[in-house]
Amino acid sequence: MARLALLDFRVKSQGGNWDSGRPVQVRSFPDPEAPVLETLRAGERYRRSGVVELGRTWDQIVLYTDGTVGYVPRD
Repeated sequence: MARLALLDFRVKSQGGNWDSGRPVQVRSFPDPEAPVLETLRAGERYRRSGVVELGRTWDQIVLYTDGTVGYVPRD
């Protein structure tokens, strides 16, 4: 967890909506080993707030109403 907290990444601002086309795990950091915050069902919609390119492309979504963000990998 400490390694992930020090992970250096830039978020490019991006708006719009993000739709889950299939069940997907939302991570706390843009890393496949990061803790899972939620598992979303197919068809759920969230606000996209940014994009991170860190080995692969991750969408940053606003997961909760308090502004907490999570990261989902693009296919």
